[in-house]
Amino acid sequence: MKNHFDTSTAIRRMLIVSLFLIALLMSGFGISCQPQGSTPQQNEVVIKGFAFNPATINVSVGSTVTWSNQDSVTHTVTALNKTFDSGNLPPGGTFNYTFEEKGTFEYSCTIHPTMEGKVVVG
Repeated sequence: MKNHFDTSTAIRRMLIVSLFLIALLMSGFGISCQPQGSTPQQNEVVIKGFAFNPATINVSVGSTVTWSNQDSVTHTVTALNKTFDSGNLPPGGTFNYTFEEKGTFEYSCTIHPTMEGKVVVG
């Protein structure tokens, strides 16, 4: 009878530990789904729904901003003062630009001029 009790207790403990680990995994506690060596993209503007998101981004001098076209159509990222221009950016494409000077840089999509954004470099 003692062995039966020990086996039942051990099974219960394993079950409790398993349920605890499953709860931790489901809550995301300490778990990362990113590949090793990968970091979240900082200073990213997502193009989706015919909009730049965020519409305004604040960065430091020397920062690189990445625009990612997640729409199903081609867009451009074109500075109003012509400082930078992505050219045609197809769906799934990205464009990077490094801001070396302070200032406010307004931009739009030349294909869809109602799409507007701004980079504030401080």
